[in-house]
Amino acid sequence: MPLKISFMVHMMMQLLIRSENDGILCPIPHYPLYSASIDLHGGTLAPYYLNEATAWGLEVSSLKKQLEAAKSQGIIVKPLNVINPRNPTGQVIGEENQRDIAEFYRKGLVLLAN
Repeated sequence: MPLKISFMVHMMMQLLIRSENDGILCPIPHYPLYSASIDLHGGTLAPYYLNEATAWGLEVSSLKKQLEAAKSQGIIVKPLNVINPRNPTGQVIGEENQRDIAEFYRKGLVLLAN
């Protein structure tokens, strides 16, 4: 991952995380920079799981489930982190799935995409 991206990820986390109750929706598996940066800045990783059976696809139902789980634990989820193509899986998010994700993030989340 180029230095510029690493710097940008850290800057975004620094901007968005103010306490341990601030959560970041982040895919599992993911490039470790994200979880390390969340931890470094004192936030909480709110994981959503990619489905290996569907070529590491992102299911919006999984996002909804993880968002509700985080909220029930008192976590304030601010951004949704979406990586396309996915690192480390190489999966590319299809156009229809991108639309579903865009519709989901309109619920007041910041969309972090790279």
